[in-house]
Amino acid sequence: MIILLSVLIFFLMPPPIFALDKTFHFCTDPWPPYIYGKFEKTASRGMIKELIDEIFKRIDGYNAVIDMVPWKRSLLLVEKGYKDGIPQLRFKKDRESFIEHSDPIFNSNTVFFYNKAKFPNGFNWTKLESIKSYKIGLIESYTISDYLQKKAKENNLQMIWEITNQEDTAFKRLGAGRFALLPTEEISGWGKCKKLGIINKIDIAKNIIYRKPYYIGLSKKSAVTKGLMPKINKAISEIKLDGTLARLMADLREDAKK
Repeated sequence: MIILLSVLIFFLMPPPIFALDKTFHFCTDPWPPYIYGKFEKTASRGMIKELIDEIFKRIDGYNAVIDMVPWKRSLLLVEKGYKDGIPQLRFKKDRESFIEHSDPIFNSNTVFFYNKAKFPNGFNWTKLESIKSYKIGLIESYTISDYLQKKAKENNLQMIWEITNQEDTAFKRLGAGRFALLPTEEISGWGKCKKLGIINKIDIAKNIIYRKPYYIGLSKKSAVTKGLMPKINKAISEIKLDGTLARLMADLREDAKK
């Protein structure tokens, strides 16, 4: 009788209340001053972390973390659906099959960094053909690397490329004079130079390669991302209108100068 009563009470009890928040796992590599952290840990600080925090504060039922993972592996994890998204990336047509892009968030310049010992009178350029005699470092899987290789092929140019798989490695080689030029994003590039102690050896060309926006990318294979993009885009619009994004960008530029 006691056992039967216990069973009845169990079934009549209201269901337990569990936390409804879904944890959204972004992944990217450390990219100072945009984002700081150690591999296999979560992001510790930086403009991108603050941006994601601000966006997810405005989306009920979700919280977000950014796991620090090498760039090429980050793309693979998102493609397979093992991670839910990438917090900042540029648009590439070949990623559309596995990544849903948000509305544009902010623009940034991509430039040629150069070794000052190779160009004691400074360096500038006008077209790709004008720099075909110089060895140029490229970083594997970076948008700019694919862009320049495609342009060279379209124009039948024989360029001298040296491809690396890490931005740190590329900047170390640039500082050592192994190659003359390195194309990459301007603010993060200066961050790498400071981190590696080569800032006095490096400068940038006056002419930019291009100015393009960054987006948030969601994995099309992740169950957590379903129906989330309209909410992210709404939050992006809000932080642009209320001045939050402008403040974050101002803090980023200040951090880059430190």
